[in-house]
Amino acid sequence: TRGEFEVTATQKALLREAMRRWNLRREFNEPIGQTLLTAWTGLGSATHYKPVVDAGLMEPVHGPNKGNSIWWKLTEKGVLAMILLGWTEGELYEEEIG
Repeated sequence: TRGEFEVTATQKALLREAMRRWNLRREFNEPIGQTLLTAWTGLGSATHYKPVVDAGLMEPVHGPNKGNSIWWKLTEKGVLAMILLGWTEGELYEEEIG
């Protein structure tokens, strides 16, 4: 249930950004064969993404990278977080960020 799955405000903000990127990707690029698990839904430094990486919600697309900008993707736990937070169906996502 939602109550059993808590995320911090920072984690929520990074997950929101992942959902925003996913929605843009679907709207403009029609990612054939891509899912929330395979799409690149984050871009930033390891320090910036540390809260979601440490929680197991996102991981680097290409493994460890020391560069400034790294592409990130959701893990199964990250996708589950979005489902439990109601962000994958549109209405609740819009309410949450709106």
